[in-house]
Amino acid sequence: MTHLIISRHGYSEYNKTRMYTGQVDVPLTELGLRQAERTAQYVAKTYPIDAIYSSDLCRAMSTALPLAQALGLPVIQEPLIKEIYGGLWENLYMPEIDERYHDDYQVYKTTIGLARCTGGESLMELQARALEGMRRIAKENDGKTVFVSTHGGVLLVLSAYWLGLPPERMHETPPATNSSLTEVIYDKGEFKIVKYSFDDHLGELRVENDMHLQ
Repeated sequence: MTHLIISRHGYSEYNKTRMYTGQVDVPLTELGLRQAERTAQYVAKTYPIDAIYSSDLCRAMSTALPLAQALGLPVIQEPLIKEIYGGLWENLYMPEIDERYHDDYQVYKTTIGLARCTGGESLMELQARALEGMRRIAKENDGKTVFVSTHGGVLLVLSAYWLGLPPERMHETPPATNSSLTEVIYDKGEFKIVKYSFDDHLGELRVENDMHLQ
């Protein structure tokens, strides 16, 4: 059995400007760095962390780093759990995406599980690779408790899968907030969500964010 403590990265520069991020390697804001510190303090005192993994994008790495420094552990990069490749949507504001790629964007807004970023990945392609990455992490750490730093889109598709939601119902999964924690047990090849998007530890640093894939 593997105990996974999965965090969405802290508040980023593109969360702030509301641009579509995808795999653009943007940094955390000052608020995001503070969220990462607060999350590290909470995780370090709450869970016996044995290993730390992260997406290779800097906003996820920066979220994992305070915990790694506190515990004296390395951050192991796992590219399979990086954010969706947004194709032609990356670096655009949402109204611009709607104007230029209206049909694709409307699927994204209404039935996200069936959507594909124009020129980029579909949500189901993201789900397949993120599951592969998370299974690899879980299998490599049997009997351990692992902290994983990843992204809102990754948490969306994984959680929908673990809850048994088909693609056409994926939009029923609420987006995880920045620096929130999702607790998952992996046992005998199956994942079970214990807690989703827990962010009470953030207090006044909590930010409500309605963007799935940032």
